[in-house]
Amino acid sequence: MDFSGKLKFFFIAVIFFLSTCASSVSEKREQQILDNYSQSRSDKYAALLVDESRYTTSGGMYHKKFYKYLIAVAADLIEKKNMTIVKGTVGFYYDRKSGSPNVLYLGLDIDTSLNMDNGFEASALKILKKNLKAVVHTMNSCKTIFYEGEVQGAVIGWKWRDGGRDEQLNIWLKKGDMIQFEEKKLTFEELIQKSDIINTAGKPVRLPI
Repeated sequence: MDFSGKLKFFFIAVIFFLSTCASSVSEKREQQILDNYSQSRSDKYAALLVDESRYTTSGGMYHKKFYKYLIAVAADLIEKKNMTIVKGTVGFYYDRKSGSPNVLYLGLDIDTSLNMDNGFEASALKILKKNLKAVVHTMNSCKTIFYEGEVQGAVIGWKWRDGGRDEQLNIWLKKGDMIQFEEKKLTFEELIQKSDIINTAGKPVRLPI
C-alpha cells in the first residue's frame, strides 16, 4: 500500500472510530433516560400522558410503542430538572397547518408557575432562554423515537401568567434543528428563528431576537 493509500485508510479508520463513539454516547444517553422508567413511576406519572382515546392519528400507535419513553421523559424533567408538566399533555401531536395528520411531534406542556409583567414576547423569550436547552436535551436523548420517519420533531408548550392573564406559547422544533442546537451548530437565536412559535391566541409570532 502506498502512502496515499495508507493516509486514506487512516482517515476512514478515524471517521469510523468517531462515528462509533458518537453512537455509543447516544445509546448511553438514551439508556439513562430509560432508566427513569419503572412501574412505580408509571403509576405516578401516567396521568401526565395524553389520554389515548383522544388520538385521531397514528400518534396513538406511537404512544403505545413508546409508552416507557413518555413516562421516562416525564420523570426526567420532573425529578432531575425540577419542571412541572401539565396533566394529559405528554404524547404525540400533529401540526394542523401542515395538512398531514401523519407528521408527528413528540410533545408536552410545562407550567412554569411564573407571574410576570413583561408582556408576552419578552416573557416568552426569558422563559425559553432559561429552560429550552434542558428540555431539548431530554427529548434528544430519545433517539429511537426520532428514528421514526413520521416523527418530525418536538412541540413544547409553556404556561405562565403575565399582567394577571394566563399565557401560553407552543414552539415547534424540527428534529434536525434540535440536533444542530445541541451540537452548537445552531445558536439559541437561530433555533428560535427557524422554529414556529404560536401564542396564547393560537397565532404565529416572532420573538424579538
